[in-house]
Amino acid sequence: MAKKKRNEEAAPQGAPDWIVTFADMISLLVTFFILMMTFSSLETYDAFNITRDIMGTTGVLTGSQGTSAVSPPEVDLMSAMDAMRGASTVHTRPTNELQQNLEAMGQLQTEEYQPIDLKEVRDGLVITFDERACFAPGSTQLTPYLREALKELSLVLEHYAFLVSVEGHTDGEFKATPRYPTAEALGAARAAEAARWMVSQSSLSPMMVQVATHGMSDPIAPNDDVDGRELNRRVELRLLSMSRTRSAQVETLEGNGER
Repeated sequence: MAKKKRNEEAAPQGAPDWIVTFADMISLLVTFFILMMTFSSLETYDAFNITRDIMGTTGVLTGSQGTSAVSPPEVDLMSAMDAMRGASTVHTRPTNELQQNLEAMGQLQTEEYQPIDLKEVRDGLVITFDERACFAPGSTQLTPYLREALKELSLVLEHYAFLVSVEGHTDGEFKATPRYPTAEALGAARAAEAARWMVSQSSLSPMMVQVATHGMSDPIAPNDDVDGRELNRRVELRLLSMSRTRSAQVETLEGNGER
């Protein structure tokens, strides 16, 4: 009887040691999954808050980049280019048709279409314009030529699940003003003006447009003569193919009225 009593007194108190280790592991797993969910959340940036956000700062605005797309009916090439016949549905055309359509658009030398230059790059397509689209020194006003070209492009792009990054540039002789204290601020304002115009002239969703600025850091011509500086005062469009997940998120937000 005495022996049994001694054994009972020696029994460990509380939960066994492995319970503590198990609980720690569960806590770590929960923390891990919370972090994963946090890092994977994607937020859209309203391109039209850009001027308010960057004026008076020296920061450079850059946007996130995606990859891939959506699909539907095979369409006649000219129908895709036509502002009236091609503006019926949003995000309904196969992504791989976009480059063909834009290339054809750039080759049309008519009053109806403005010529553009299209270049394929690692993360998508880049659209550039000639000297008729360039800005006056210190100005954000779009030229009539650029307005027409951006309008035509937006009426095509509204049908595709591409993120449109509008990128603003300045020449190498930027002069600070109270309104645009840095070259980056002026570049961003030019890009925002172009983006605002594109959205106003089409069904292109603001959620599919972002604004970026390079300031004077990415010239395409020498800054030591008037013609070169004019070419550097420009905007370019970078078209980034969106992942299926990202595309679905945007369509869900649009369906909920969060435009």
